[in-house]
Amino acid sequence: MVKIKEFFSEPRPFLLSALACAFLIYSGLGSIRERSPYKSAIPLQDAECLSGKICTNPCKISSGKYYSAKLELISCNSSSKDTKSGLKIEQTVESSGRVSLLIPSKTVEALYPGKLYSLEGKSVLIEQGENISCSGKWNPSTNAFTVHSLEYKKPDANLSGKITHFRAKCRLVFKRMLFRWGKAGGLILSLLSGSREYTESSLCKDFSLAGLSHVLALSGMHLSFFSGLSGTLGKKFFGKRASSFIRIASIIIFSWFAGLSPSLLRALLCSFFMLFASFFYCKRLKSSEILSAVFLIHLVIFPDDSKTIAFMLSYLALAGIIAISPVIEKIFVRKVPPFLASPLCASIGAQTATSPVTAAFFGTLTPIGIASSLAVCPLISIFLSTALFCIIICLAMPFLCTPFGCILNLMYDAIILIVRIFARIPPIQLK
Repeated sequence: MVKIKEFFSEPRPFLLSALACAFLIYSGLGSIRERSPYKSAIPLQDAECLSGKICTNPCKISSGKYYSAKLELISCNSSSKDTKSGLKIEQTVESSGRVSLLIPSKTVEALYPGKLYSLEGKSVLIEQGENISCSGKWNPSTNAFTVHSLEYKKPDANLSGKITHFRAKCRLVFKRMLFRWGKAGGLILSLLSGSREYTESSLCKDFSLAGLSHVLALSGMHLSFFSGLSGTLGKKFFGKRASSFIRIASIIIFSWFAGLSPSLLRALLCSFFMLFASFFYCKRLKSSEILSAVFLIHLVIFPDDSKTIAFMLSYLALAGIIAISPVIEKIFVRKVPPFLASPLCASIGAQTATSPVTAAFFGTLTPIGIASSLAVCPLISIFLSTALFCIIICLAMPFLCTPFGCILNLMYDAIILIVRIFARIPPIQLK
């Protein structure tokens, strides 16, 4: 642990700047302006039709009736009745900014495998980067535009548009392929793309009760898994220097495919710092300075993320591992076997740092998450490694889908059994 004198004697510009920014933001003394506010000649409450590009992955809300997504506006439409002639006058104006959408589940899931919705041949691919026009009404209570009907627009003809449309199609094909593997496929889909359409709601609840919500949420754990796997394979086949390029490529491809959640962006930026430092043989960078620099960069790129719980938990968890874990490790170093000491202390550090936020927002604490993470996270890594191997083989030899599906479902059942055992231990209720 760094002594107070040593702490202030060393130059720590990023850490001090990050602490100052965090204090101003979360104390209420400072405020962050919305990066892309709604701008249009038509008031949002009068808007009847919005056109633009979806700029986030659609995410199913807790009720299951709608998906939430952000729309980057291009134009806005409204209509009014002329008092003299009684005729309906339509007005379409250029607009800008981002608006939250609530899209009916049947509209989003119409193209998904295993869904029974039919929109009379008007199915729309709702994915990040796709162009749409939607009719509906602004709802002040939800602070979102509730969509009644959607019209699909052609993707942009430029390279960026073609790439984003290719990604959208890949995600749809991926869902159709994993659907054949049943419950195991639903968990793989959640772990690799953040989509939970085929993950049982009871399973999500069990992961939460067991203190394992971070396993289902795209985070640094997933990025570390891909970075480590690609780095090991790259080093084995192409050498140590080339493995850095392979790692960078793998985490970029994974982040591009999965979509940048606040926790995943944090992990991506941290990985870039460490990989580039390693590649150029820089001196060892302090973890606290890397995290602080990434925090500041994240605020500049996506300032609105700072208001989300995922952002707070992600940075606090890593800060707890950096600051608290070394202290705990000194206590446990002689009492716990070495192979358990490091992950146990990391888990305790992360839980300790994030507990104020979970207590404030959810009114509960799940200390069992310390033990459940040690038991489940290694199994999830093995499960993911096996799943990736099966996916690659099945793409070349589709007839192996059924036997591989049986193997993955056996592994799935074993993981879920352990998760449900931990979920039976009640959390500490604070409200």
